[in-house]
Amino acid sequence: MAALVKKMQVTIEKEKYDLVEEILAEVGMTPTAAVNVLFSKIISDGGLPFRPSLNERQFAKILNSKKK
Repeated sequence: MAALVKKMQVTIEKEKYDLVEEILAEVGMTPTAAVNVLFSKIISDGGLPFRPSLNERQFAKILNSKKK
């Protein structure tokens, strides 16, 4: 019996997708395989395998908007 699958559709900037696709190809992966690895890691870790954070520019923008 075939495994049940769920099709997912996402919207990503073309330039970003193209760069990621090229990087993944270098390590022998497809975007679909990378998403499956990410989902498996989320399940095993019980959350994201990294800590989401703002870069310096994003943080400075928030700080500057609070000063106004």
